[in-house]
Amino acid sequence: MEMKGMLAPAPAAAAVVGLLVLSGLAGGLPGAAAATVRHAPTAGQAVPGRSAPPRTASSRTASSRTANGRVFGGWVLPNPGISSILRGVACTSSRNCWAVGSYENSTAELNEALHWDGSRWLRVAIPYPGTGHQSSLAAVTCISARNCWAVGSFDRGTTPLNEALHWDGTRWSKIATPQPGMPGNVANSLNGVSCVSFRDCWAVGSHTTQGGIGENAALWWNGARWSVVHVPEPGQKVVGDGRELSGVSCTTFNSCLAVGGYVGADSAELNDALRWNGFSWLRTTTANPGTGHHSKLTAVTCTSSSNCWAVGSYDHGAGQFNEALYWDGTSWSRVATPDPGTSGSSVHILNGVSCGSRFSCWAVGSHITDGIGHNVVLGWNGVSWSAVHVPQPGQKTAGDDGDTRELNGVSCTGHTHCVAVGGYISSAKTERNEALRWNGLQWLRSSLATAH
Repeated sequence: MEMKGMLAPAPAAAAVVGLLVLSGLAGGLPGAAAATVRHAPTAGQAVPGRSAPPRTASSRTASSRTANGRVFGGWVLPNPGISSILRGVACTSSRNCWAVGSYENSTAELNEALHWDGSRWLRVAIPYPGTGHQSSLAAVTCISARNCWAVGSFDRGTTPLNEALHWDGTRWSKIATPQPGMPGNVANSLNGVSCVSFRDCWAVGSHTTQGGIGENAALWWNGARWSVVHVPEPGQKVVGDGRELSGVSCTTFNSCLAVGGYVGADSAELNDALRWNGFSWLRTTTANPGTGHHSKLTAVTCTSSSNCWAVGSYDHGAGQFNEALYWDGTSWSRVATPDPGTSGSSVHILNGVSCGSRFSCWAVGSHITDGIGHNVVLGWNGVSWSAVHVPQPGQKTAGDDGDTRELNGVSCTGHTHCVAVGGYISSAKTERNEALRWNGLQWLRSSLATAH
């Protein structure tokens, strides 16, 4: 069960980061590490309602290439290795964003970090923990230009382990994390991260026991170290049953929500949502729409303890459809979402959500119709969700390997600035980084300016 993470905008000064050759960096414990909520937008009162017509939006999709990458708003987006993909993004301002994911060379999958300084994307050195052939980042959050966390997993031999990296304004460093579960051949991964202060952060994900049972995982940062905290484990604990937390969002030391999915007694995958009250994680009741055997939440964002959005997907008949749930501080309610593309056997999923103002929220993901994958962006105007036009890079031929597109995360710092990241398969049949920008009127992949 794959879960994607989300991100956290928070006002801050822009970082000045140079373009570095990607290499391992010796890690060390950060000093006064000040991190922030993974999603700290300012969404307002969410009123469940019917979908309204989308705002008029168009985009230019000129995509000139250079030897180093792809044009983004007139600048180059790096694409290291033979393939690369971005899974999470966090912006503190229109001049300071981090995007994280992974890239592949001929022998391994390695961590990737790109930085936006307001005029260009730069590839920045980041550690590669472990001794195996896999290291991947799933989520990132920043409270300032000098304090960010990125989480994911890496292989030690053949065993996947949790990883947490810290940015101190100068470099990324590996910080030790516990590995829940019994020692041995077990899998660990972190999918989401959120903080309310330099000594109060949460990272969530999953781990499997030696018996092959998937369990939720939550780690807490106290300013000096990460430690394991007990979380509820819904569903039956039998081999093959899975539980995984995909995202977390905190607004105060005693108010966090974590979401994901679990396999229930009838082998159906169900939504899971947990609430931190300052003392313990508690289960909350969530809707499980549809008539199929699949419903999972992949991302969550909170602007206050009584205003949160969670997004994901559910099965209905032969199709898989978008879902959005709203938390009012007491209970979850389902809110209607459009499903772009044709119905029936189409596959829809929302992977990320972020808000730039009380009337401007964005959810991103993908849909596959007739074998063709498409980027999806839904906008919330304070009353309803609606689909908007978004660029579609790569080939558009059904049955061809070059038709896959997916947006994995989004971060907004205001109603006129958002960045969404993901990947697509190019005409060369390789997966490449994708970054789109919202300028208040439309989502852009590249401007009329062309790099040579």
